[in-house]
Parts: sequence; C-alpha cells; structure tokens
Amino acid sequence: MLTETEKSGFESILKKLPIAKLISLKDTVTKGRITTKHSYETIQAIISHSGTPKSLLTRQKMGRKYLFQYLTENEIVVPLHSEKELIIDKILEFWKSDLTIIVESDKKQNTASTSKDSAAKVVKKNKKPQKTDGKLGSVKNTERNQQEAKKSPSKIKIEQQLQYIKEKEKALEREQQLQIIREKARELEEKLKQHEEKEKKNVQGKKKVGDKSGEGTQKKKKKLKTDEESNQQNQTIAKEKIKKKKQSVPVNPAISVGFT
Repeated sequence: MLTETEKSGFESILKKLPIAKLISLKDTVTKGRITTKHSYETIQAIISHSGTPKSLLTRQKMGRKYLFQYLTENEIVVPLHSEKELIIDKILEFWKSDLTIIVESDKKQNTASTSKDSAAKVVKKNKKPQKTDGKLGSVKNTERNQQEAKKSPSKIKIEQQLQYIKEKEKALEREQQLQIIREKARELEEKLKQHEEKEKKNVQGKKKVGDKSGEGTQKKKKKLKTDEESNQQNQTIAKEKIKKKKQSVPVNPAISVGFT
C-alpha cells in the first residue's frame, strides 16, 4: 500500500503525462480490467492498483523528464544529465519510501520469526528432554545458544538498516550544505555585478565631466580667437579711415609759396 505522501506525489507526476500515455499506463497496471472516463479516475486507478512506488516509477510510460520536472518543482537539486535510476532514488528519498520499506520488511521478518519460534516451541514440547552427560543444564545451555544464534542475524540486519539510514541522512545534509553554498555563491556574484556596474557608471560620469570641461575650454579658445580677429579688423578699419582723412585734407597754396 502506498502512503499519503506517495499518493500525492504520484498524482502530481501523473498529471504531467499526456492522456494517451496515461490511459496506456492504466491499462498495463490494471491489465485492461478497468475503464475510466476522466483523467482523475485514471490516475486514481493507477495509484490504487500499483504495488510499490518503485515499481510504478520504473514504468516506461513514467518518462525521465516528468520525474525531473517533479523534482525541480519541489526544489530538489539533481544534475541535468542524471539517469532515471538516480532520479527515482531522489524521489524515494523525498517521499521517505525507503524507511517505509524497511519498516514493512521488519514487520515481515518479525512475523516470520514469531511463526518459526512458535513452531519450534511446539516441537520442543513434543520432544523429551535429552540428557547430555547426565545433566539437564547442558541441554538448556545449548538451547539458549541456539536462540542467540537465531537472534544475531536480525540484529545484524537492524544494524545494517541503521547504517543505511545514517548514510542517507549524511547525504541529505551534504546536499543541503551544497545548496546553501550555491546560494551564497549566487549572492556574491550578484554583489560583484552590482559593484562592477557602479564602477562603470562612475567611469562614464568622469568621462562626461571631462568632455564637458574640454568643450568649455575649446569654446573659450574660440571666443578669444574671434575677439582677436574682431580687434584686428577694427584696427585695420581705423587705419584705413585715418588714411582716407589725410588724403581728403586740401593743401594751402600760400603756405607752399612762402616756403619756396
């Protein structure tokens, strides 16, 4: 049976599939025994008739791109060129399906061990106690050793399961740390961009100020030149006027005779 988180996850993934693929997946899962009218009914039929979440995720109709989109929507970082198996593992980690599988396997193992123990007890009751070296204590010790030997594999499995869970936790912590580092790197990159933009603006402002000052000096020089040229023109005009006046003044004949 699927958990509520797994069901909701499958609903969001199956909604991404086209109708044709959804119907064909429903037919394969239900073996063509159920007919549906709406997409919601087909999705519910697929979820209700599926076994384990991994068996449904590994179906061919459950494409890699749909699973990848589901992870990106839930802000789970996965490499772009990652294979479908890795994406499925990430989804199962996100749903914590591995833990549910472990718990179910533990329950099955416990039920099997209890049934074996009950059968062994019935056999022991039917059998008569055997004497070894004339002592019942040695028989009891051997029975205890056998029970401890039976329990040791289950303990080993539990320890292995604990190690597996701890490794998964460490991997998740590493992924979270990587996400934090990436976010910090993005923030620093944005700050660098802003700083570079400010520097560019300052340089452009300085250039504009320099251009304006250069234009002002050039204008002043032009004014000085025009002033000098106008002064020269005025001087030449004044000289010409003086010459004309001298030429226009009449000479007195008496003065000229007296001199002779």
